[in-house]
Amino acid sequence: MKIVIDPGHGGKDPGALGSYSKEKDINLILSLKLKDKLIASGMDIVCTREDDRYIDLQPRCDIANKNRADYFISIHCNSSKDKRASGTETFCLAGGGKAYKLAQVLQTKMIEFNKNKDRGVKFANFYVLRETKMPAVLIEVMFISNPEEEDKLNNTQWQDAFTNQLTKVMCEYFGFKPVFSNKTPIMGKAEATAQQMDKFVRGVNPDAPYLAELFLIIGEQEGVKGDIAFAQAIKETGYFKFGGSIDKNQNNFAGLGATDENSKGAVFATPEEGIRAQIQHLKAYATTGPLKTKQVDPRFHLVQRGSAPYWEDLNGKWAVPGQGYGESIVKIWKDILQTKVDEKPKHFAQDAFDEWKAKGIVLEDHDLDVPVTWGEYIITQQRLKNMK
Repeated sequence: MKIVIDPGHGGKDPGALGSYSKEKDINLILSLKLKDKLIASGMDIVCTREDDRYIDLQPRCDIANKNRADYFISIHCNSSKDKRASGTETFCLAGGGKAYKLAQVLQTKMIEFNKNKDRGVKFANFYVLRETKMPAVLIEVMFISNPEEEDKLNNTQWQDAFTNQLTKVMCEYFGFKPVFSNKTPIMGKAEATAQQMDKFVRGVNPDAPYLAELFLIIGEQEGVKGDIAFAQAIKETGYFKFGGSIDKNQNNFAGLGATDENSKGAVFATPEEGIRAQIQHLKAYATTGPLKTKQVDPRFHLVQRGSAPYWEDLNGKWAVPGQGYGESIVKIWKDILQTKVDEKPKHFAQDAFDEWKAKGIVLEDHDLDVPVTWGEYIITQQRLKNMK
């Protein structure tokens, strides 16, 4: 089974424009995710483009025809001047044939997943439907002009779930067993705690700075997994020992701008700024969505947005040649997750309190975050005075 997937638009043709994203980018992300999952499931898949380039309509058809594809699927986002317009629709050339049957199945299952307005299967004389020699369908996934649907289209978790749904549907329709990737997404909620992260890194470098909490806070602000970003910093800095071309005083924990061994890389005023730049750079690779905080990453504009939604996809992008780069970061993260810590970390005043208790200054355990009464304070001061 050979299928040609056509990410609509590209290059100088952005397609429809949302409030912060471009149709061409979303089409490409969805197409590449779907391609990888269908290939893993045993299908022969060709994409008309795999990067941000302009391809005219006839060359798209030529790619499908020369490859003698069994089916052609073009992926698009819809748009309307009315921002309330919403829903999903699927096009084919005419009714009654293989394309119409596939369009019906895809439309039904997409509506089941999206739970949005069913705009139906429609017939259209679109160039790529007319000039391809195999059954061809064109999907209008959702409206990029609708704020709520635009947010979904740019959400990595939604993109993964949606392309999983398409993979299941197409595998069932064509008689294949779906196989899904076990890659690790860059976006999402952190799983490790700051205590685990600090304890892990200081087990190797006792002088490592306490940055775990900052990674978690800044990561959450942008929707990036801050615990894995911390693992990346461990790899890039050698457990914060540095020693490479970047000096610890640069507050550059991910090698930003250090394009070769002789390059010093970017310099940031504070550790917080350096971590924020790293998180923003990761978000640039993982999504097409806007930043939630002021941009401090000097290389944000150099990234092909959404080209690496998984840590394993950073191989050859963040690091060159970078074989195993993402996998090594994920391994560090998994080791962090295995780090055992006290369920409740020791209070900063616990040792002093225990000493007072041993000397009889206090007689019972207390919650160290709860204020004492005037009576307790006076009695404690009297006991201290009597010890002198």
